[in-house]
Amino acid sequence: KWTNPLLRRGSLSGSKSLRVDMSAAPPVGGGGSNTVCTLEAETGPCRASMPRWHFDMTTRKCVRFVYGGCAGNRNNFESEEYCMARATPNRPA
Repeated sequence: KWTNPLLRRGSLSGSKSLRVDMSAAPPVGGGGSNTVCTLEAETGPCRASMPRWHFDMTTRKCVRFVYGGCAGNRNNFESEEYCMARATPNRPA
């Protein structure tokens, strides 16, 4: 597990840190399988309010959701364009 020194319980100067399982973190860059797109959108346990996109297997479209800032899963993209590119890598332009 990875500990982010900036995420402290209570304040930035607190002594307790939040541990985050980075295997569930959103992707940083391309590559890999698009199987992450089969996962449901997951806000995560933190309370940030970050607009993100996830691929919805039912509608076959990228849908906006609110990400809490930690945990969640890899079906979590910063833009609709990147979401679609990741979910449908061989689609025509």
